[in-house]
Amino acid sequence: MTDPTPQPVPAPEPQPQQPQAAPIQPQEQATQPLPPQQPEQPQYIQAPKYGAMIPDTPQPEQPQQDEPQATAVKRKPSKHTIIVAASLAAALIIGATGGWFARQPSFDSITAENDNLKSSLDSVRDTYDDTYQKLQDAESEVSKYDTIYNSVTDLENQKHDLEQELKALQGQYDQAKGEPIQLPAGEFTVGKEVPAGRYIISGSSNFKTFDIFGSVDINTILGDSAVGSGDYHGQLVKGYTIKNYAPATLTPVS
Repeated sequence: MTDPTPQPVPAPEPQPQQPQAAPIQPQEQATQPLPPQQPEQPQYIQAPKYGAMIPDTPQPEQPQQDEPQATAVKRKPSKHTIIVAASLAAALIIGATGGWFARQPSFDSITAENDNLKSSLDSVRDTYDDTYQKLQDAESEVSKYDTIYNSVTDLENQKHDLEQELKALQGQYDQAKGEPIQLPAGEFTVGKEVPAGRYIISGSSNFKTFDIFGSVDINTILGDSAVGSGDYHGQLVKGYTIKNYAPATLTPVS
């Protein structure tokens, strides 16, 4: 059996203590008075096209922060900086627009140029109309020439046909010359139906010729009847008219 009487607990041994270092006293530094700082003179820049001197105020340096930095705080520009930037932008805009307007033509010059263009256009139109009218006239003349040429060509063809016909008639006339001509009753023109010349005219009835004025030239009764005069020897003149009352025979006499 175990003895229920509690045993005494030994006490912990004491630990040796480390000697503590004496606190370091900060050395006193000699402080010297700083010289007074001179205010920085503002630098100026020249605005374009106007020559105005605008102060260029440098932006204050941003304090460096130790990294890491959770969020970067943007510093708003000062009122002076905003005024300078706005003035510079306005100067640039005014200079640019002023130069642009200066390069643009005036209303009067545009109106004058427009009038010149209209005048040139009217002149070109007048020239075109004149040229077109001349072209129409030339085409009309060409058409007339074509008509005349066609007419001349037709006349030349008719002349050729008439010459061929005349040659044929001349050949017939030469062939019939010297042979008796049987002339029926009727009226005939000397030189057309009957060749002009000297003939022996024989028949059995009245035979008459009339000159160009209608006067009687020959008036005889052909044949051997009681009232007849036999054959007639006479000249048939070109252009005279023969009036034959019965068939007659005309024998040429050379």
